[in-house]
Amino acid sequence: MLQDALEDVDWDMFQASANDVNEFTDVAVSFVSMLEEEIIPTVRIRKFPNQKPWVDRSIRAAVNARTVTYNSGLATGDMSAYKAASCGVRRAVRDAKRRYWERLESHFHQGDTQSMWQGLRTITDYKTKDTEMINADSAFANELNEFFARFEVSQEASANYSLITEDGDVISEEHTFSIAEKDV
Repeated sequence: MLQDALEDVDWDMFQASANDVNEFTDVAVSFVSMLEEEIIPTVRIRKFPNQKPWVDRSIRAAVNARTVTYNSGLATGDMSAYKAASCGVRRAVRDAKRRYWERLESHFHQGDTQSMWQGLRTITDYKTKDTEMINADSAFANELNEFFARFEVSQEASANYSLITEDGDVISEEHTFSIAEKDV
C-alpha cells in the first residue's frame, strides 16, 4: 500500500513549491513519514522485566485458552478440557524453547557474532554499566564531605582534651594529631 501511494504522488508539485534542495528534501521526507504513519500499522509490544526471551504469541494464546477452559470447567464441573489445555501449554512452551534454541544455534553456525553476543547477553541478563564522568565542582564534594563527616565525630572526641605523658608533659589540647620523636 505504501509503494502504491508513493507511486501516485506528484513529486513535481513538491519540487515546484520548494525554493531550494534542502526545503524540497524536508517536505518530501515529512510527506513520506506522514504516509508511513497512516498506512503501516503500529503494534505496541509489552515486555516485562521477568519475561523470558522464548515467550511468544503461541504461549500466550495457549495460556489464555487454558484460562478459558478452566473457567468453563469450573462452571460445568468437567475438567477434562482443562487438562488437555494444560498439556497444550506445556507443549507450546517446549516448542517455543526449541524454536528459540534453534535461532540462537543458527547465530553460531552462520558466524553472526553480533547476534550471538546479543543472545548471550539476553540469556545472562548482562547490562553494561554507564561509566559517564560527572563534572562536579569541588564545593559540592566539600559539602558532601562535611555532611558525612558529622557522623564520624562523637561528642567526646570533639571536646578539647589534654594528654599528659609519664614525664608530666602536656601533649595536645587541639584536635590535631602530632607525635614527638621522644614519644615514639
